[in-house]
Amino acid sequence: MKIVVDGDPVAWERMGVNFNARRIYDQQKKIRDYFRDVIRFQIDDHPLKGPVSARCIFYVRRMKSDKSVAPAKKEYGDLDNLAKFIFDCCNGIAYEDDGQIVHVEAEKIFANDVGAEPHTSIFLD
Repeated sequence: MKIVVDGDPVAWERMGVNFNARRIYDQQKKIRDYFRDVIRFQIDDHPLKGPVSARCIFYVRRMKSDKSVAPAKKEYGDLDNLAKFIFDCCNGIAYEDDGQIVHVEAEKIFANDVGAEPHTSIFLD
């Protein structure tokens, strides 16, 4: 199963805290809902059951000032947090629970270097 979400890849962030209102809030709710809608639109089957292998490719936009070979700067997001966000978004849609994931391959590359626009690709089986 292949899923593609156009736009800049998003890294998972911790919940926000409003100390005055004594509340915890999800600062990524809108973008997470968008990703989940895009994923839901691409999945026409029931969620995968059993062990799941995932391969994620995060195509990031190169900053003009960046001359490096690989997107290793913090501004591009930590690879584990990029994967965590997309796995969270697929939860209950592409597979029943992200605890089913037993194998992960992930990489982030500059979209410009391969002639692509920024997006996230995930392959599940």
